[in-house]
Amino acid sequence: MRKAVEEAFRKEFINRIDRIVSFRTLGKSTMRDILYKDLDLVLHRRGLRSRAWAVEWEDSAIDFLLDRGFDINLGARSLKRAIERYLLTPLALTIVNHQFPDGDQFLFVRSDGEKIVVEFIDPDAPDSDEEATRAGALVSAEEKMQQLSLGSIALDPRGMHDELEFLRLHYQRLESEVKADPWPSKKESYLAQMSTAESWGSSERFAVLGAAEYMDRIEAGLDTAGSLIRRLSALTRDSEKPLSKGLMRRLAQQVYLLREAYTGLEEGHPQDAFVLVRSGRDSGADCDSTDDFAVKLGKMYQHWATKRKMVLRILREEAGDSRRPYTLLMAVSGYASFSILEDEAGLHVLEVPDGGRQVQRVRVHVGVVAQPERPAAPGSRDLVRQALREFDKQRDRTTVVRNYRDRPSPLVRDAVRNWRTGRLTQVLEGDFDLLGR
Repeated sequence: MRKAVEEAFRKEFINRIDRIVSFRTLGKSTMRDILYKDLDLVLHRRGLRSRAWAVEWEDSAIDFLLDRGFDINLGARSLKRAIERYLLTPLALTIVNHQFPDGDQFLFVRSDGEKIVVEFIDPDAPDSDEEATRAGALVSAEEKMQQLSLGSIALDPRGMHDELEFLRLHYQRLESEVKADPWPSKKESYLAQMSTAESWGSSERFAVLGAAEYMDRIEAGLDTAGSLIRRLSALTRDSEKPLSKGLMRRLAQQVYLLREAYTGLEEGHPQDAFVLVRSGRDSGADCDSTDDFAVKLGKMYQHWATKRKMVLRILREEAGDSRRPYTLLMAVSGYASFSILEDEAGLHVLEVPDGGRQVQRVRVHVGVVAQPERPAAPGSRDLVRQALREFDKQRDRTTVVRNYRDRPSPLVRDAVRNWRTGRLTQVLEGDFDLLGR
């Protein structure tokens, strides 16, 4: 830097300067802190501060605003413009057009990868199956706690207070693990490595930077979950009425994903994934049936990504014919996306009875590989090339992941996660990862 100054200015001028102060480029961790501060100021604006809204910022929304507003040259000013454009403008139109429910509301702000989405949930709205809730209240507290799991609450919450207590205990356990060594020491080590000039020329810089940013995201997600727990606890203080099932489902899913993300990071798993769905041409089944099943599996992963608040991009989709199989290539990012999807790699088999004792088996290949730590260039072309290179390095797994059956009665058997269920529709709607948990 000093050499650049001496080349740009005459020595006589430089001699009149008492001190040269250098400013480091803002990192994403610092930008995240600035973003949270700006978002807090947003909630205190006139027109928002008077509303009975409890606002929760989901990680996907934070990452979206950072992606659109982070500029290495312009700093935080572009972040403010991103908030105005992608959040405040659509929210202002919603308020002007009065397209929101009245009264107390939980606002969950997230991103679908293309825009900011605001979801309103009324904590006092009655659930459709109140009778089942009342019946569940008759079960003893001890029996309830034994039956509970993160998966069961995320799939089918009852809205009972014991579920909130169960989630609070899981949250506190995870929070204590994040705050205790070696987590803080490891994060400090990553930040120290990035502060050296040599690190930016190192081939390991993407791994170090990605790990530090992922730790920031997990900590931010914990803050969001903790905030929701505190708000729900405040609702239960003076009331024994059931809680909103929608809020309980959302909280359970958040804690589940954070646990998976933390465990994956501790075990050295990659973060994001490429998924390749390809219909088989080796089972003797007709091409149309095989392609139709592959399309259903592709939709299953898209439903899963939507439910888990993942960002999924379809990179390539090719229709099948008599010569070529149907192919769907996707990029998925979000909490523990690779850790969860890794077990999906292998054969998925649809069992179709032929009317007699014979069963036709329709096979679809699912491949899952980690996205490289070095990010692809902007645009989908480089991402496609990156994905294909990664899949070329691996051979298709031939182990059977799941068997599916629609007739004579629905049945799904998962050989990897070791569960079976008759809820075929629920599996195809993207809840395959929660069953058995």
